[in-house]
Amino acid sequence: MSSISTTQWFCTIPSYTSVDYLLIQSVALLVNVTDISYETGNPVVQLTQTMTSTFTEATSTQSARGWMGAVRLLASTNPLLTLSPQQESWLEAANLTLMPILTQGKTEPVFEGAVLDFVERLEKQLNSSDAAFLTGPHVTLADVAVAQVTVATLASLNMSQVPPKAFAWLQSCLAKLDQVLPFSSIPGWRMFGLHRRNIWKDWKDHVQAGPATTAPAPAAVPAGAATLAPATTPAPVVTPAASTDEAAFEDKDNVILQKLTEAKIPFDVYGHTLCMTAEELVTKVPVPDATHAHTKNLFLRDKKQGHYLITLHPDSQVNTKDLGKQLGLTGKSNFRMADASILDAKLHVKPGCVGPLCMAMADLSLDDKERVNLVLDQALLNVDTIHTHPLRNDASVKITPTNLQTFLKQLGVEPVILEFGKTTPGEAKPAGGGEKKPAKKPQQQQQPKKNQDDKKSNKKGETLLALQWKKKENFPSWYSDVIVLSEMISYYDISGCYILRPWSYKMWELIQDWFNAQIQPLGVENAYFPMFVSKDRLEKEKDHVEGFAPEVAWVTKSGDGDLAK
Repeated sequence: MSSISTTQWFCTIPSYTSVDYLLIQSVALLVNVTDISYETGNPVVQLTQTMTSTFTEATSTQSARGWMGAVRLLASTNPLLTLSPQQESWLEAANLTLMPILTQGKTEPVFEGAVLDFVERLEKQLNSSDAAFLTGPHVTLADVAVAQVTVATLASLNMSQVPPKAFAWLQSCLAKLDQVLPFSSIPGWRMFGLHRRNIWKDWKDHVQAGPATTAPAPAAVPAGAATLAPATTPAPVVTPAASTDEAAFEDKDNVILQKLTEAKIPFDVYGHTLCMTAEELVTKVPVPDATHAHTKNLFLRDKKQGHYLITLHPDSQVNTKDLGKQLGLTGKSNFRMADASILDAKLHVKPGCVGPLCMAMADLSLDDKERVNLVLDQALLNVDTIHTHPLRNDASVKITPTNLQTFLKQLGVEPVILEFGKTTPGEAKPAGGGEKKPAKKPQQQQQPKKNQDDKKSNKKGETLLALQWKKKENFPSWYSDVIVLSEMISYYDISGCYILRPWSYKMWELIQDWFNAQIQPLGVENAYFPMFVSKDRLEKEKDHVEGFAPEVAWVTKSGDGDLAK
């Protein structure tokens, strides 16, 4: 009897020698998926599963981005190997901490420290649970994936010694792989001659039990370990400069640097501390004077108006509500920050690495709705030298505004040039960057209880960078301190509204990813519902919401008229 459905797998990867391929293919074979078709030369890792019913001929497709999404999708095919939330948290930790070091060829001491911290976390987890593996007595796909990323990163940095529990765990995981999945059986690697060596064994021999330190002898690195970095992202050579914050930088295969060189555009490039935000960049990598400027970049999306990359002077602000009018767009516009997956799909760049040079990666043949449009801040073009990222946030290109515009013109990009408002130091401005509205009459503050000291009134010379409350003493104030000081939440200038910062938003994304993986195979489809509730419906539940009544914001007008409810 023939099968009533067929499944096809397709995956895009940088190369067969990338660590992404090794992770995905080893997990695939462990869950008995043996027929993935790979397409190399694509910097975006994406695994797609297509199921077709031979009876109804209907098809169902699921896609996952990145090696972690691919592992999650593969694990969902086997009920015995489905990832638990704790296992996913370890995958996420390895993805955030180790993978950037491994794939970007980081070699500076600061990254060795990050690896040591991660290994110590592994040791602490294994000691606290007193189990052989991260989440219990049995090996899981998370153990296999995290172990591969950990030992590959150790090898790339010439680090060999790890604490005893972590050492035993790595040895067990690699022994399991060597037993169940001989390295030579992984397809793709044969064309590079790597089937002649056993990387599982090489890695087992590389790590040693002992205090976690950097291995002194480079010869201890297994031959060929460096090939685990993607072929499209070779290890850069970064050496400290003698008398400046800038560092000599070389990345011969960087696409942006190649295109600038091919276009004969004069530029300089330098390495610096890895920075995720413009604010962090301005602080940690200061420019010589006001004739130089870093860039601040926003990647915005509107369902009707399309995609826009806004590149600003760090002192400038954008009012997204007025942006459509400034751009001369017809119809209503509702610009929002595009998520990382759209940024990756459109410009092939990660958050924190964006800049106007990314337009070299954009597909300009798309229609107006799908094409990325570039908007430049006039204030940025008024400086002598612009500092902007070449697809990575540990380096910057120095280029004049004229040469930048020449490069963009050669690419076929016609940027829109606008003047944006400037932020005055110390001035409190609305989040959109518009004009400051007259202050409303302050509401009467609730008097604190007499038996509590006002801990927020700090003494002269003290800062408020630590928790001011104890959990048992004042839980609401303690909780508020935790989420603000941990940089998860920022308060907005409208009561009841908060800004979810990257840490907290990442938590929300992980929750969605895990939950979607559970419910979507059941045929459940997601939907958004209005957040507004009419007064009569709210009052039906008045007993339940009584304590929240003072926090309820009532919307009573729409345009120039009053709402009926």
